[in-house]
Amino acid sequence: MNPWLSLILASMMEIGWIFSLKFLRFSAIKSLKLHLLLKGLIYWKPLMPLLGYMCFGLANILLFNHALKHIPAPLAFAVWMGLALAGTTIAEAWVSGVRPSFFQVLFTLLIFTGIVGLKISADRSSP
Repeated sequence: MNPWLSLILASMMEIGWIFSLKFLRFSAIKSLKLHLLLKGLIYWKPLMPLLGYMCFGLANILLFNHALKHIPAPLAFAVWMGLALAGTTIAEAWVSGVRPSFFQVLFTLLIFTGIVGLKISADRSSP
C-alpha cells in the first residue's frame, strides 16, 4: 500500500476513534445484561462505540505504523495529526449541525495548506 494513502487512512481512523470515544458511555455498558446480548442486535447498541474505539484504534495504529516505515517521522506525524484535527473539526460541525465560524474555516484551510506544503517540500527534498 502507498505510504501516503496509509497515512491518510490512518488519519481517518483517528477521526473514527475520536468520535467513538465521544459517544462511549460506560454507564450504559455497566447496565448491560449478558443474557440480553443473545436476544438481538438492538441490545448491542451501547457496545458499538466501544467496539468502534477498539477497531478504529487498531486500524489507526497499523496504518500509521506502515506510513512511518516509509515517511520521515516528523513529517508523518504532522500530516497525520493535521488531517485528523481538520477532519475532526469538519466532522464535529457535520454531526452537531453547528455551522463553523469564519475563523474555524480559515484556520482549518491553513492546516490543509500546511499539510500540502509539507508534502511538496518532502517530495522536493527526497533524492
